[in-house]
Order: sequence, then structure tokens, then C-alpha cells
Amino acid sequence: MPALIVNHQKKVVAVRLEKFYSVFNQALFMSVVDNGDMSTWTFPDDYYDWEGSCTFFNTYLKKYMQYLDFKCERKNTTWPTYGVEITLSDGSAFNLAGTWITFYPVSGRRRYVNRDIFLFIMLKDSNKLYPYGYDMKRDEILQNTAFDKNCQKANIVGEYKAQITRACASVIMQGGWEIREDYPW
Repeated sequence: MPALIVNHQKKVVAVRLEKFYSVFNQALFMSVVDNGDMSTWTFPDDYYDWEGSCTFFNTYLKKYMQYLDFKCERKNTTWPTYGVEITLSDGSAFNLAGTWITFYPVSGRRRYVNRDIFLFIMLKDSNKLYPYGYDMKRDEILQNTAFDKNCQKANIVGEYKAQITRACASVIMQGGWEIREDYPW
């Protein structure tokens, strides 16, 4: 029975990650059609600028996304950022902080950085959202010991643990949106 539960959890995470990636990029595409190239958009000053993140969401994303809840208030994230959190209709959520997007497949659950917390980044010059580590190969990420571009099995034990496991969404994406046996679940 525990194996069935774990397999179900993995499937939920992978499906919600893929859906989020697709929905967010569709919203960016529609916004680019209406608002011009992202390189001309007004982005928040940095990932601590929660008011700028709120304005960014309201200006460029709000009308292109279906969501359950969005409050324009400062939210602490697992990463060393502050932003605004948007809860989606499937029970997932994301935090927008500057060009950084922290995705939570299950809103409110934030214990494991490789299961519950995934990092993406909007690239202004490509009009698209990418998983952090998109520029590395899957095997490189899994074997990498660099400070920020790897995917490890780790509980959240403070800011340091969160920072060293940023590229897990990229590993899942490069695995065909599946959590394979070698993934550090």
C-alpha cells in the first residue's frame, strides 16, 4: 500500500508540474500578443519587491489565468524571496517574486524541495517560463554538486537546503514529465 501512495503522489506532482508549465506559458503568450514583447514589460525591481510582483501579476497575467485566490500581500517563500501567491483551481499554487516563480503542486505543503517546491524563471528575451536548470542536461543536474543547479533529496531545514536543490522541475521535464526511478524522491 505505501508504494501505491508514493506512486500516486509522484503522478500528481508530475501532472501538476506539466499543467502549470503549459498554462503559465499560454498566459505569457496571450499577454505578449496584447502587451508586446516581454522585454518591454515592467518587471518588479527584484525578487524582494512584492508590490512590484503584485502590479506585474495584475498587469500581465491576471486576465489570462484561471485562479481561485490572489491576494496582493507579501508572502515569504522557501527561497530567500518575497512575492505574491496565487492559488490555482487544481489545488496547486505559485509564488511570483520578480522573474522567479516558485510552484507548489499542493498549495500549503512545503516540506520537501524536490516534491513540494519547484523553481521556474521567466526569461524576458524568450517570452517564456523555464524550469530552473533548463540549460543543463538531466544527468548533469542529478550528479551536480554545484551550489544551486542540482536536484537532491532534502527536507527543508532552512534557507541553505532550499537553495541547493533548485533544478528538480527541470529533471522532471527532461524525463518526459515523469518522475523516473533515479529521481531523488
